[in-house]
Amino acid sequence: MVSRRLGLNNCSDQIPDSGTVGSYSVGTTVSRSPVLVVSIDGLAPRHISRATMPTLTTLAREGASCFSARTLTPPETLPVHTSIFRGVDPTTHGLCDNTPAPLRIDAPSFLGAARAAGCSTAMFVSWLPFDSVIEPDAASQRFVIDSGYDLDDDRRIVEAVVATSADCDHDLLFVYLSQPDLSGHLHAWDSAEYVAAATRSDAALARLLGVVGREASVLVTTDHGGVGSDHDSTVREVMETFMVVRAPGRIQPGSGWSTASPLDVAPTVASMR
Repeated sequence: MVSRRLGLNNCSDQIPDSGTVGSYSVGTTVSRSPVLVVSIDGLAPRHISRATMPTLTTLAREGASCFSARTLTPPETLPVHTSIFRGVDPTTHGLCDNTPAPLRIDAPSFLGAARAAGCSTAMFVSWLPFDSVIEPDAASQRFVIDSGYDLDDDRRIVEAVVATSADCDHDLLFVYLSQPDLSGHLHAWDSAEYVAAATRSDAALARLLGVVGREASVLVTTDHGGVGSDHDSTVREVMETFMVVRAPGRIQPGSGWSTASPLDVAPTVASMR
């Protein structure tokens, strides 16, 4: 699974005013401080600021960040998320569009690797194709919405995380939020509606952070940006992404990286346990 890892203890101190990323091994000690991984689909870093997303920018200052990360080609949701989950690029796993298909590789997802190591895992997603690229036994609990990409999906996802956390503690949670991507396709990536969707995503992130607590390690990222009403080109507005990581006691607050990639997520999540 390991491709590369962003160093948890070797960060520069450059974070934009607008404002992380191992592998599991059998015998990993399970703690009660969870790891939360959040993907906010289509969130372009040019729209991340203290005014629009105060929770995310505060989180960046509590850990390390990169707001000049670069996504993979093709910049489509399923190929990039498969790389996020498994730490290999699309030419290796074989997905080149949003059509589910058998993968070319057997590298585990970070959820599958954690589950194999004895961790309790959970996934909360609102797009059915994700269910095809995460192993059936990778999550102790799977919450999957298939409502056709609805504006209310993020609220339902967050409510499911809240309800789940009241009943049990998971060691690793993956949560997918979709509003910025949906609003970008409907209204364009630089529209007022898009910025409002980014702010609603930030409020959802705040609720998620409240659920896991301040001692939790957290990684927040995205799959692509966008331009106009799509993200099918490789221009900077599409390819530029971000990564924010808080790992108490392991990352110096207010630090950052000059570069990052979706390929960093899986090995870094593993190193955060």
